[in-house]
Amino acid sequence: MICNTLVDLYAKCGSLTEAQEVFEKLPIQRIISWNALIAGYARQGESEAVFHLYDRLKGEGIEPTETTFLSILSVCSHSGLLEEANMYFNSMTSDFGIIPTIKHHNSLLDLHGRAGQLDEMIRIVNMMPCEPDLVTWKIVLDCCRKLGNIDLSKQIFECLLTHNQKRHSDIFVLMSNIYADVLEE
Repeated sequence: MICNTLVDLYAKCGSLTEAQEVFEKLPIQRIISWNALIAGYARQGESEAVFHLYDRLKGEGIEPTETTFLSILSVCSHSGLLEEANMYFNSMTSDFGIIPTIKHHNSLLDLHGRAGQLDEMIRIVNMMPCEPDLVTWKIVLDCCRKLGNIDLSKQIFECLLTHNQKRHSDIFVLMSNIYADVLEE
């Protein structure tokens, strides 16, 4: 347990060499250690290391978890790896029977938003098995802002207001920025 904590500590501090060294010396590498190391590399944007560790984990016969896939989707999002993200997202469900959480969906949405794929984002939101949360809508609104889609922004904003999201000032700020961007053009 102490070694698992050390792997996690070093990984969270960005000391990946030390995290890797402790990990390699573990007599039994449990999924918690794998996830800590993978998350550490994901936070640093080290996509190749993340994919290598994932392949190694599977090669050891260890089943990835929701946490494993969240780190993979995160590194894909921040590295702009759209195809890979879609592949891992689908594999999570089809190969391992893991039902994606709102965090998995939001990570995938973030990547599609960075790629400017608003239509695909709306398709994903409409197919989500869970209710979109405030983070979901902020991701979509941010993409609307980048693409200058005022109509969809207004629809989402009005929907959020009717669903009692008035107390979240950040949606007002986002909508204000969307209008400001349009006025500047």
